[in-house]
Amino acid sequence: MMRYSDEEFEAFFSNLTEDEQDELLHEVIALTLGEEDEERSIVALLDHYTVEDIKTLCKQHGITGYSGMNKSELLIHFITHLVTPEHIRECAEHMSRAHQLLLVLTQQMIEAGIPFETTLDVPQSFLMYKPMKMVDDTGEILIPHEIDTKMKEAVQTDETLKELSDRYRLLIASVELYGSLPFEQLQVVYQKYMDQSLTLDALKDWLGLVEEVNPDFKNYEVKDGTITHIDFQFDRTHMLEIAKEVTYYLPETKEEMLTYSKRIYGIDPEQCDRIIEWVKDHFIENEYMDFIERNIEAEELGTELLLLLKHISEPHDFIPVFEAWIEDDVLDEDAFSTGLVLFDEMLNHMRSWLYLGHTSKEFENILNHSSEKYENVIDFHQYQQRKK
Repeated sequence: MMRYSDEEFEAFFSNLTEDEQDELLHEVIALTLGEEDEERSIVALLDHYTVEDIKTLCKQHGITGYSGMNKSELLIHFITHLVTPEHIRECAEHMSRAHQLLLVLTQQMIEAGIPFETTLDVPQSFLMYKPMKMVDDTGEILIPHEIDTKMKEAVQTDETLKELSDRYRLLIASVELYGSLPFEQLQVVYQKYMDQSLTLDALKDWLGLVEEVNPDFKNYEVKDGTITHIDFQFDRTHMLEIAKEVTYYLPETKEEMLTYSKRIYGIDPEQCDRIIEWVKDHFIENEYMDFIERNIEAEELGTELLLLLKHISEPHDFIPVFEAWIEDDVLDEDAFSTGLVLFDEMLNHMRSWLYLGHTSKEFENILNHSSEKYENVIDFHQYQQRKK
């Protein structure tokens, strides 16, 4: 097999068209996923079953047509014929609420390519498995890749599973969009998008259920009646004060709200890409970095900038950051002027944690309108200064 140096590969990659680069990256990802699929195959998950064990399972479940098959073929035949929409629905009906949520979250995490671990054991259903676990009972939950499509359809169509999926995704979306929100605002979200009137006790029970199933994979923490993003750096008390006068932004539709569940800090993917590309354009490479390390460093730096965007109100607030990175030879000198222009544009259009999910213009209009009706309403520019 021919091998290339980092310089040769980078030269080769840079000469490809954008479509060719995407195709190559997809092929690499497909090869990686192929290895993961092998681990998630029913052939690996039930490898300890004998041929007779599998034939017995087929007979118990009324599955025929397996004559002459070897062990691997038998297992695949068994799982693909056993798992139907009816089987998934019946299994879900007999599961606890925690196991229903576990099934939903495992499917979503696998789709996103993220390993999902929990201390919960899995029920006997042939839908999910926990092949290995640590001393504290933590282990990765796996769904056979042979039934991925059926599981995805079930989570989207089965009433019980879809309700849990939507409720969880709306929770994550709210945290990404607002940064920090009181329980009462989450009640508003569920009322608007799911027509569910949850009491505070019911809401606490729901958050407790998520904690039981998913303790280490959340993007938030719960404290004193407030749900806050783990990267949120504002004073929560001050944010709650302004929320008494200004309502949180609410997208028109549930579909729009749910998009925020898949966005880094609630930022539009195209805007994220612009930041990452800007960093790559101005990133000063260390001579010891290879092609992959350079891209990882640039993306980490870009993510840091995205987080700063959620905590800054004006582009000149970036000046000390740019000056420090240029002085430390992280970014080139051209980054200063181009960065201020880029971040000024983004700050004007981005939905901000600083403004309860509104854009800066929307928030300013709300405060100006409120000041005409109420006394002692904070001025928009005073508010900006207060948050720095």
